Amino acid sequence: MAWPVSAFPTGLDSITDKTDSVDTVVADDLNGAYDCIEHLEVKVGIDSSAVATSLDYLLKNTSSSNPGHKHTLADGATDVTASAAELNLIDGSSAGTAVASKALVLGSDKNIDTIAIADGGLKLGAGAGTAVTSTAAELNLLDDAVAGTVVASKAIIAGASKEIDMLTIAALTAGTQNLTGGQITFPATQAASAGANVLDDYEEAAISGTPTAEIGTMSSASFSGAYTKIGRAVFICVTVTITSVGTGSEAILVAMPFAAASVGVLAGRENAIGGSMAQGYVTGSSCVIRDYKNSSLIQAGNVISLSGVYFAAT
Repeated sequence: MAWPVSAFPTGLDSITDKTDSVDTVVADDLNGAYDCIEHLEVKVGIDSSAVATSLDYLLKNTSSSNPGHKHTLADGATDVTASAAELNLIDGSSAGTAVASKALVLGSDKNIDTIAIADGGLKLGAGAGTAVTSTAAELNLLDDAVAGTVVASKAIIAGASKEIDMLTIAALTAGTQNLTGGQITFPATQAASAGANVLDDYEEAAISGTPTAEIGTMSSASFSGAYTKIGRAVFICVTVTITSVGTGSEAILVAMPFAAASVGVLAGRENAIGGSMAQGYVTGSSCVIRDYKNSSLIQAGNVISLSGVYFAAT
């Protein structure tokens, strides 16, 4: 019986073993065996085979994109399930630099130089996130903004105490302007301006202390009052109480909260004893107080109240 025609590689051959001294082996039998060997060689392929269906080509040739199977990885490794197209997204990418149509790879500082995101395409937050609807130009208004400081052409951000240092308003819409918060805050230290149309200071506070006599020393006296400073104008009221005269005589001197630019005048009266009219003139940092006849008001029991306006040096 002749060797059957080989069905390999599309199928497996059914071969009957030969028995010595029983079966006759003819040339056809050897030729059939040779055919099987040839088919195996074609299937396996020679080294660096160019036959695209050979195992050597499928496993080793760089042009082979589909070997038709997966290898079992050693030591519990995970199979690479990415397709060739997906893996090629890494080819040509640059660490730390965004490359068009390539995967993003972080730089050594976990940075990416520039990513272009269309307006409305950025979302922040958990889950699906919330879309950032601000345009790039609007978001850039925050760039270089300084909390508590007005920066030209940038967003205004209140400081830690909800303050803004200085805001220059070029023009207001005609009509009544409203401050719905009800307050304008000026800094504790005046930001003085020489501009004729600039309001650079506002301050209000209480004052108190011990008055002095132009000559001698009063044994017991005190003063108290309050002021409001708007720009350079100081609106002030003060009451002087003399308990014991001591050696004091002539004018009463009361320290002012701000040095005067020039002489200012306060007016009032003595309220406890004689009811005399009183006058005071502010010069330097003191108010000099006498009665309307330029006589001394230093008398035990006198209570003198004055008020008025003077201009501070700054």
